[in-house]
Amino acid sequence: MSDGGLESRHGEDLRWQSCSSTCSRAYKLTSLDVAFGLGTSWFAPASTLTLRLTAMHARVIVVGGGIGGLSAAIALRQRGCEVQVIEQAEEIRPLGAGLSLWSNAMQCLQKLGLAERLLAQGSIIARVGVHRWDGRRQTEFAVAQVAARFGAPSMCALRSDLQRALLDALPADAVQLNRKLESFDQTADRVQVRLIDGSILSADMLVGADGLHSTVRRQLFDDGNPQYQGYGGVLGVAPLNLVQADMSLVYIGPGSRIGILPCGPGRVYWFYCSNRKEPLPDVAPAHKQILLDRLQGWAPLAVQAVENTPEGAMMELSFRDRSPRREWSVGRVTLLGDAAHPMTPILGQGACQALEDGLALAWAIQRYPTIPEALAAYERARIPRTTRVVNTARRLGRVAQWENRWLCRLRNGIATWCPRWLQNRQMAWQFRPSIGPEGGVAPHEAIVTNPLSGADDRYLS
Repeated sequence: MSDGGLESRHGEDLRWQSCSSTCSRAYKLTSLDVAFGLGTSWFAPASTLTLRLTAMHARVIVVGGGIGGLSAAIALRQRGCEVQVIEQAEEIRPLGAGLSLWSNAMQCLQKLGLAERLLAQGSIIARVGVHRWDGRRQTEFAVAQVAARFGAPSMCALRSDLQRALLDALPADAVQLNRKLESFDQTADRVQVRLIDGSILSADMLVGADGLHSTVRRQLFDDGNPQYQGYGGVLGVAPLNLVQADMSLVYIGPGSRIGILPCGPGRVYWFYCSNRKEPLPDVAPAHKQILLDRLQGWAPLAVQAVENTPEGAMMELSFRDRSPRREWSVGRVTLLGDAAHPMTPILGQGACQALEDGLALAWAIQRYPTIPEALAAYERARIPRTTRVVNTARRLGRVAQWENRWLCRLRNGIATWCPRWLQNRQMAWQFRPSIGPEGGVAPHEAIVTNPLSGADDRYLS
């Protein structure tokens, strides 16, 4: 096979995009690069520098055209890699309606050059108000106050807007649709990928960003199916003007809750979670009247959000996660996003952590001379943090779905009387991304410097 780029055995030239311009950009150090320790390579011996530049020019196949896969492709190209994304769908259709992009995600989008575009399309979230199901106020989280420590706001956007922004940041031929992975093999220096149509691709590294039911993960570890967590959700987007346009609202009742987030002018994204013994096999249309019947007596705003949603524009799904792994990589193959660490949605960190993964992987590829070394560093930077996020989401999700009235009273009391400093500390560790330097952020470290902003989370008032 030619060394000029990825090729198919059928003679298909995948026309890798030249990386000359991205290479030149990769050599321009910024203060953030120095914070990551990237500047040290300029003072390394010539032989070490050559090795690092070789790793930076790796040819990478990313399986999956979701948020994690596309953001990883952008970040890797920024570092000088040649990247090809293969996606099994005939067209990329975002799953879900809206999503929260907390400060850690916005810091990543700043690095990718996409933050301003998303801010123009969505809504900043400055506060989160938590209420009982009937509208009685319990507490309020000062999101903007904590996010200010990290130099980036939190916001809500349509998932389709984020996906389109990521796609537009890549060359048209960097993403190939209707290309489904069948299997892969690897040697000491290459990975070969076999597609369902029989063609074979070759690269230096393979990234499995193929979601909850990852084919790459199944071949790497064969560790079973995702675990259903006993509840599901209905998602929708509705025209609705909120009195406080920078505030998201959560209403919690026995075994169910609904959240409403501003998502652009005159528009909200909402989700409804409820307990269900058996999971749905796949995403399904939701029935508006059934949900309105369940919300009888709830806060008027919660009911109005559902009422304003067009019939047939709601989707229903079940929530699953996986117990965290201690490794994501074997040789030259690794995982990213939901393929690596699927989580339940209560923290709104799924897309945020996938964005962090992409930047951490790109950082490691630039920093280390070989692919296995880079993947080991990527795991050190990411696994402790994602383990904490997955486990926290699992625990809080179960508490939020309590049905017993005494347990609900306990939960409501804790929410009402939780001190502001503790709320801020809980937000601070979530808003502090872990994408380098060496080893990333320790999972239970109380005070840690944020590698992006230099801030720490001693933010207790």
